Amino acid sequence: MQPGCKCAEVRMGQAKPTDGDLFREECSPQQPYSPL
Repeated sequence: MQPGCKCAEVRMGQAKPTDGDLFREECSPQQPYSPL
């Protein structure tokens, strides 16, 4: 997982996608970054 990735927290409902440092840069709704 990349530094700043909040994928795990988002999936558990502990964070919003916009809380991650990668949101709208490397991770977007059109091209999501996945920890898998």
